[in-house]
Amino acid sequence: MKFLQLDEIETVIALAEGVRREEPGAIDRLRRYLLALLPDAQVELIALMWFGRDGTGPRGRGKFPEMVEYTGRRRYHVDYVVSKSLQLGTYLRNGLRLIDREQKRK
Repeated sequence: MKFLQLDEIETVIALAEGVRREEPGAIDRLRRYLLALLPDAQVELIALMWFGRDGTGPRGRGKFPEMVEYTGRRRYHVDYVVSKSLQLGTYLRNGLRLIDREQKRK
C-alpha cells in the first residue's frame, strides 16, 4: 500500500469493533476518522476491505493492486465503508493476511 498506513488500518479496525459492540458514538467516531484519511488512503482501505471479504473483490479482480486501481476509478463514500462496520474489522484483517501471502509468493 502506498497511502494507507498499518496504524491507520489498526485504528479503523478498533473503531469498527466499537461499532460492533454498540458503543455510544462509535459510528460517528468511525465516520470522522475515515473522512480524515487522504482520499487515496480511502481508496486503498475500500480495496483492502473487498480483498479481505472474498479475496477477489468486485468483478473477480484477484490481485490487490488491480483492486486499488478498480476502486480508484469509482466514487465510494465513507458511508459505504461505515455500512460494512459490523464485518469491517474481519475484512481488513483478512485482507492484510492475503496481501502478506501475495507478497510472499513474489
